[in-house]
Amino acid sequence: MTTTKNRFLYLAAATALGLTLASCAGGGEGDETTAPEGDATEQTDGGDDTAEGDGEDGGDVAAGGAECLVGTWEMTPEAMEEQVLAQMGGEGEVSVEGTTEMTFDGTTLTSEAANTASYSAEVEGTAIEGSTETDGVFVVNYTADDSTLTYGEVVSAEGTVTVTVAGTSQEQDFASSAELLPGQEVAYTCTDTELTLNLEMDNPAGGSPITVEQTFTRA
Repeated sequence: MTTTKNRFLYLAAATALGLTLASCAGGGEGDETTAPEGDATEQTDGGDDTAEGDGEDGGDVAAGGAECLVGTWEMTPEAMEEQVLAQMGGEGEVSVEGTTEMTFDGTTLTSEAANTASYSAEVEGTAIEGSTETDGVFVVNYTADDSTLTYGEVVSAEGTVTVTVAGTSQEQDFASSAELLPGQEVAYTCTDTELTLNLEMDNPAGGSPITVEQTFTRA
């Protein structure tokens, strides 16, 4: 029971905190590879022209790449519910209120979450009930190529996520998690309407890393 509960706590916290915790727990490849220095300049020059993706060239830009990221993206409660169930590896019920929103401006990412969620699921044969409450925002510099987002210096981070599972609560603040962001990488795909982030996290129960897919829609 303890291992299952701890795994659920870890995954629920990662889900609630979104990019911050998930990226902090990544595969550690950030020290070896970062986006080329020239990418940041290219994104800045092109960001204002492509932020909304509504112009005549919007379809071409949104086919993928760093310029496609520019703009505001949100994860709906329905998308969060689907993600939580997929991460838990079981069947059950999830109820989410609120949103998670990210804004890319070409060099800086602002991620804001204000949501609550309750869970009732069967994980590894054990019935688990829990809840999360997330309220915070972090701002971090980034670079990107056509398929990989790389975090740079953290500008600011405020807020907390509190996870309660089977009577055990765990609180994680955005600031301490954000300290580990610089150099971390996240694979992504982007279209004019949808952004998908593929995150890899350490498995607290051992074994292969856990892969998490997050889907955002353009606001």
